[in-house]
Amino acid sequence: REQWARSQVLLAKYQERFRAAQEMYELLIPAELPKVAGLELAARWRPALREGGGDFYDVIPLADGRIMLAIADVAGKSTRGVIKLPLFKAAFLAAAQVWDDPGQILSRVNRIVYPQLQPDMFISACVLIIDQQRHLLSYANAGQDPPIFVRNRTRETLLLETNGLVLGIDKDAAY
Repeated sequence: REQWARSQVLLAKYQERFRAAQEMYELLIPAELPKVAGLELAARWRPALREGGGDFYDVIPLADGRIMLAIADVAGKSTRGVIKLPLFKAAFLAAAQVWDDPGQILSRVNRIVYPQLQPDMFISACVLIIDQQRHLLSYANAGQDPPIFVRNRTRETLLLETNGLVLGIDKDAAY
């Protein structure tokens, strides 16, 4: 009975950690996407585990009318992956305020998160910037599955493929 009671206490502690991680995770993922004239934005997220994980996405309207999208996955599911998400989101938001190029943004984010991820974690990420006024889409990828671009008129689909090392492996990686 004593062993059973100890195991129940331990189980309750783990369940509380999972609940706290889930609450933190829900604060980091947008509750709703911004409304952007001329664009149809949608996101579908389905966690692999009940308690969430290291998956991340965000849509950020920039001051000059452009839209920035970020998709990422912190290696390590559950609490361990979730713990690194606030660091990534803060690094991403800071870099997006300074640099315009998705490759530069990923390079700067990589330099910020590199020391925090060593020695055994990494982040796959993709950053896209949509400039509706100039009809341009720029993107960079750091080991994430390529996004799919669908042309409005023809419904043609394109995989936006680039080669880039995941974040957290080489602090000087360029994207």
